[in-house]
Amino acid sequence: MDASYSNAKRLASTELAHIETIASQDRYKEYGVEEWKILATHDEKTCPICSSRDGEKYSIKEAPVPIHPFADAQ
Repeated sequence: MDASYSNAKRLASTELAHIETIASQDRYKEYGVEEWKILATHDEKTCPICSSRDGEKYSIKEAPVPIHPFADAQ
């Protein structure tokens, strides 16, 4: 496939995170959950994106999927 191991791992991780997020949203909808909120951990590993989005609320239908699933690549 002419891809490095790290690129293949990143792609697989991103796709898996997308599938897991969609499955979670489907389950939340079944339970009647209508919105969710980003809760960031504020420590030395928290990225600026997550830190700035802490507390933001979304309709379960508008949830960003996923925000950034492969943080180890940074």
